[in-house]
Amino acid sequence: MTPSPKSWSSVTVPAGYTVALLSTDDSMAARHLTDAVKAWARTTGVHLTLVPAHDPRNYLASIEKAIEVHADLVVSAGDPLADPLALVTASWPDQKFLLLGAELAEPTFNVTAAVWKGTTARGGGSGAGNAWKHDPATFTVERARRALDAGVAAVLRGYAGFVVQVD
Repeated sequence: MTPSPKSWSSVTVPAGYTVALLSTDDSMAARHLTDAVKAWARTTGVHLTLVPAHDPRNYLASIEKAIEVHADLVVSAGDPLADPLALVTASWPDQKFLLLGAELAEPTFNVTAAVWKGTTARGGGSGAGNAWKHDPATFTVERARRALDAGVAAVLRGYAGFVVQVD
C-alpha cells in the first residue's frame, strides 16, 4: 500500500508501547535506520530495547533474543536480517514484526514492511525482488523516519502483513 504523505501522522503510539530493535549496524544505511528508530522512540516515549545482530552466524539467535523481550513490536533495520526473519516469523504468530528498509519474499500476516524507492531486498537469498534499483544513498535518517512512522501506523491500525511504500 502507498499511503498519502503524512497520513500516518495522526496515529498515536499507545502509552507503554515497547519495541525491540534488531540492528546489524554494519553499514551506513543500517546505522541511519537504527538512528531513526532511536530518535522515534525518544520522541514518542516508546520503550526501546536494542538487540545487536552483528554476526551473520548468530542472526537467528539475535532474532530469538528480540522475540524473548516480549515487545509489542520487533523492528528490523535493513535487509541483512530479511532471510533469517523469513525463517522464523511464521512460528511466532502473536509477535508483530516491522522490517524497515526491507521486505520478505513471502511475508506472513504478522510481518509488515516499510520501504521506499531504493530498497530492493526481499531477502537476499530468496531470489525475489522488486523493480527498484538498490540505492544506499536513499537510506537517510529522514526517509527511514517517515517509513517507520508509516509502518508503525499500519501495524497499529491493523494492517500488519502489508508492504507500506513511502517517498
